Amino acid sequence: MIDLKDKKIAIFSHDQEGTTGTDDEIVKYALEKGCADLVNIKFPFIYSSDGAIRLKFIKNKKERQEKSWIKFYKPQSLAYLKDAILGFFYGLRYLRGCDLFFGMNNLLVFVGILLKKIGIVGKVIYYVIDYTPVRYGNRFLNGLYYKLDEIALYGSDYVVSLNEAMLFGRVRDKGLDMKKINYAIAPFGNNSLSLEKKQRRHDKNSIVYFGRINKNKGSELFVPIAKSLINRGFGNFIFEIIGGGDVEYLRTEIKNNSLERYFNLAGRIDRQEDVDKLLLECGVALAPYYPEDKNNFSYYSDPGKVKVYLGCGLPIVITNVPPIAKDVEKTGSGLIAEYNPDDFADKILKILENYEFYENNATKFGKEFDWNNIFDGLFNKIMQ
Repeated sequence: MIDLKDKKIAIFSHDQEGTTGTDDEIVKYALEKGCADLVNIKFPFIYSSDGAIRLKFIKNKKERQEKSWIKFYKPQSLAYLKDAILGFFYGLRYLRGCDLFFGMNNLLVFVGILLKKIGIVGKVIYYVIDYTPVRYGNRFLNGLYYKLDEIALYGSDYVVSLNEAMLFGRVRDKGLDMKKINYAIAPFGNNSLSLEKKQRRHDKNSIVYFGRINKNKGSELFVPIAKSLINRGFGNFIFEIIGGGDVEYLRTEIKNNSLERYFNLAGRIDRQEDVDKLLLECGVALAPYYPEDKNNFSYYSDPGKVKVYLGCGLPIVITNVPPIAKDVEKTGSGLIAEYNPDDFADKILKILENYEFYENNATKFGKEFDWNNIFDGLFNKIMQ
């Protein structure tokens, strides 16, 4: 039984506004386990609305929030230097007596390691959430980034990775020594156990995509998939699109093809509870990861949308890009499709032919990723 009532916890992360990240789930879990002193500092990311650093303090169930008076996130090199300086300053000011410091990228972990060396924080945990072999086109910046990554990997008490691919990939590509890294695997999770108690009204004729809408990275397939389904004689469907990004581009494509009655563009939904509520009423979920760019994050990722789909018991049609794709097909939770609309349409129709089989398997597989189960195992390990 995890008990965090006597622990002070800090989480330093990037602020991906409008989405729920692993850092938010750690905060939620820690509070549920009785943590009475928690500091969550979010640094601006590439989609920042105002460039502010957001600070949240929760002590004895009372919450206080602040924003930094320095507000910018571009140019990136200067913004990262600013984040490191202010992160160290915030650590000196707010983190004394901190038992567990979670950093969600190597720069913030580097700050945590410095704070540990001067006795401000206890254990430092580097939470690895992505990997791409070439981070920056500039060779100097790329080299600097991965030197910082090496320091973070070797200097942390624990390296927690969403999957083995993103950890072992960087060790292999950068010539690191795995023996120097104390690691644990903790995949991205979902709320499957709590969602199981809610009534699921899966409409198998409702096809859903949840995630950012990016032209030429999946969303360009939506209209052709719809046309392919119609050409195959299946016109009794609705395409639910949840997410921000290139929404107007997609809306124009839908209008130009006179497909308005087949699509519902929900836009970005900030609260995960509202996303889950909508997904519970859908039938088949799509995860069209672009396969051609070998430097794509998706090749090493543990995509959150897939776990959310599974948590809602949705069968998935996915491209063979992220490592979990093979597990989706192996468990009968969905099917792998080529990155083209006709194959996606074929796989959707195949799932609908035996919908209950795929639905039951997706529900069963999704339970393996409940956040409480994942964090129980993780905290048992890092607190030893």
